[in-house]
Amino acid sequence: MARSSYAKRRKKSEDTRGYIIFVLVAVFLITFIGIYFFVQSRYVYLTEDTLCPVEGPDGHTAFLIDRTDTYSKIQISQIKKHLEQIQLDLPKYSELSIYDINDNPDDSLNPVFKMCNPGDGSDIGNWEQLASNQDQIKTRYEDAFASKLEKTMDNMLLPNIEDTSPIFQMIKVVSVKAFPMKKTKYGNHLVIISDMLQNSDSYSHYSSKPNIKSFEKNDFYNEVYTDLNKAKVTVLYVWRKSTAQHQDNNHKNFWASVFADLFNANKKTKDFFTIIN
Repeated sequence: MARSSYAKRRKKSEDTRGYIIFVLVAVFLITFIGIYFFVQSRYVYLTEDTLCPVEGPDGHTAFLIDRTDTYSKIQISQIKKHLEQIQLDLPKYSELSIYDINDNPDDSLNPVFKMCNPGDGSDIGNWEQLASNQDQIKTRYEDAFASKLEKTMDNMLLPNIEDTSPIFQMIKVVSVKAFPMKKTKYGNHLVIISDMLQNSDSYSHYSSKPNIKSFEKNDFYNEVYTDLNKAKVTVLYVWRKSTAQHQDNNHKNFWASVFADLFNANKKTKDFFTIIN
């Protein structure tokens, strides 16, 4: 009888242990499946070519780079430093496009670069990592987005000189082509890298000091007017010794009035300009 009682207790203990193991496994599986479906519910499908959400980007940032003159090596270093920070601050699923200013705006209607930040996986929580391949996400970010952006920027800052500098015309191109009319989660951001010295047959900052009142009355204003629709504007203002007589406070104040008062840019920015010298 003693042996039978011991055997029963042992069997009961083993059954209990088995039930506990079963329950723990079930809880783990249910938790894992729950996490998996939670991650899947938040999954955003991206296009293959631009890595943008199929339903559209959450924001738009456009680089407008003046390629009508040459930058010094130290200026290139400064420009890259600022643009790299803007890239790092670019929200996930926001679009980044690059346009260039050359002597023929009609040739620059399409961006030389247009992709979305797909995310590098750094925002994935510990639980989400169970259902996501963080290394694969980081590799995609570096190979398909960051490296292509770096190569494009290197090419855009190569030495180049052209006869005209149609800055106003290209601001309009970017406003129309890069920025949607509908509101997005993060809005629009225009980043201009230029000495901001407009030089075209219709209007030039080299012929006379720019004046906002006379500019408004000029037919050229009607030609280049655009609505930036509250976009944030950042100007990496490239100062050159050869054009210093034109790049004074009056010149910067003129552009500030154009953006804030005429082109409907975001007025919350205290200073549009960062000097690149």
